[in-house]
Amino acid sequence: EKSCLITGSNASGKSTFIKAVAVNAVLAQSLNTCAAKRFVLPSCEVITSMAVKDDLMAGESYFIREIRYLKRILDSLNEEQMILCSIDEILRGTNTGERIRASRAILDYLADKNCIALVATHDKELTELLSGTYVNYHFSEEIGENDIHFSYELIEGPATSQNAVKLLEFAGFPEEIIAESQKI
Repeated sequence: EKSCLITGSNASGKSTFIKAVAVNAVLAQSLNTCAAKRFVLPSCEVITSMAVKDDLMAGESYFIREIRYLKRILDSLNEEQMILCSIDEILRGTNTGERIRASRAILDYLADKNCIALVATHDKELTELLSGTYVNYHFSEEIGENDIHFSYELIEGPATSQNAVKLLEFAGFPEEIIAESQKI
């Protein structure tokens, strides 16, 4: 019914979830079937900004490619056909300050259109800035002494956990890096 921000720590399932929704929307509308117990969505066009890669042959950086994907979504908006857009890590190709400001502006713009946006992000600031406009969901994990367990269950509300430094530790990074990361 409403656009959603999906937050969660690394490897928790955000990107996989929004991909699965997009794929199931295509399957439901084209084959009248999907991999879900229940899937309710108005007829819509599915557009994604996911798996973005730079294009060295075209001379386009990651960020340029990313904004082209996002612009394609904006250009497709219209009153006749609803758009379901899945956006993975919006504007991750730029610095934090501009990413937050520009992401907020883009997502505010989408909220007023005939569009349902599913946006996976690590930017917890967006959950606060867009709390009245977007519904917040998250994925979580349990961090053990020597491992991490992901439940892959969608939970209401914004994410409250982080795991990047712990994943560095599990990957065998030098203790000096881990200690400094925790200290800062």
